[in-house]
Amino acid sequence: MIMTSSTGMEDIGPSVVICNAIMICLTTFCIGIRFCTRFFVTKVYGWDDLCLGVGYLFAMVLCVCSIIETRYGLGRHISTVSPEDLGTFLKYNFAAELAYIFSFVASKLAFVFIYLRIFPRSRLRTSSYVLAAILVAELIEESVVVLSQCAPLQKAWNVELPGKCLNLLTFFYVSFGIKLATDIALFCLPIPMLGKLKIGLGKKIGVIFMFSLGLLVCIISIIRATFLQNTSTDITFILPPELNWSTIEVCSLVICACIPTFRAFLRLFPWISRLLDLSTQQSKFTTAPPRSSEILQEDGKDGIKVTTNVRIDHSNGDRDLEPTFIFNNNV
Repeated sequence: MIMTSSTGMEDIGPSVVICNAIMICLTTFCIGIRFCTRFFVTKVYGWDDLCLGVGYLFAMVLCVCSIIETRYGLGRHISTVSPEDLGTFLKYNFAAELAYIFSFVASKLAFVFIYLRIFPRSRLRTSSYVLAAILVAELIEESVVVLSQCAPLQKAWNVELPGKCLNLLTFFYVSFGIKLATDIALFCLPIPMLGKLKIGLGKKIGVIFMFSLGLLVCIISIIRATFLQNTSTDITFILPPELNWSTIEVCSLVICACIPTFRAFLRLFPWISRLLDLSTQQSKFTTAPPRSSEILQEDGKDGIKVTTNVRIDHSNGDRDLEPTFIFNNNV
């Protein structure tokens, strides 16, 4: 969206404002539903909620910084931006870079914790821990690069300051490759396990589709990568498309993680549940047969048999653990 400002200059800044405003509204709506469900319906929350909350906050920082940047030249040719405005723009852009990194990793970690809760006793746990370690390493590596891109650091937003800065274009492409790989791993890992859930075929397809929506993030990442280019010449004018897709990318992660709680949220509005035929009496999820729970029994110490009953909660669609302890007097 290229518009002409009141001074007759080309300005694509409005596209940044519109895109980020829409993502703020959508993401806030979805995260609001998730937290309302967690605190007022299921009253169950964990590390995934904490990570997702952090991811949401940093996503909002990214959105707000992007919108503010339009006030200081984002969307206009750099030749029309005053040195003072350019310095302020670069400060907010620096903050936006860090916000993107933290939001992306925190939201992905939320998915890892979701998997650890849904699949408590499977090979997926080991893969999830490995993926979590990779994500933390990615966070540290990218943060260090961004924070050390210039010497001194202030030169990142004060171009007149003596010093040197790295050309981050190569780093951005390497980072894209790592992010895409973790995206694919993150959203493909649970699919084989979802296929083993003891539910009807139609319901099983629905659950698999719900988790597979995360693969949309992979497509968004690829689209964003097509806009990566050397921004050293006219950064204020060529940056908006990349910035918009960065916002869409991190906000989509948060939204995808909130989707499983939408159905449980309807418990706050029984009339909607009845209207949509989604009442708890007609839950779309069923618990596993008794024989399945026997597989999860373990003989513990001192004659204590530990049984973990796995159920799929009708209220939130998440799979929860209910550990029980059975004292075996025959030992």
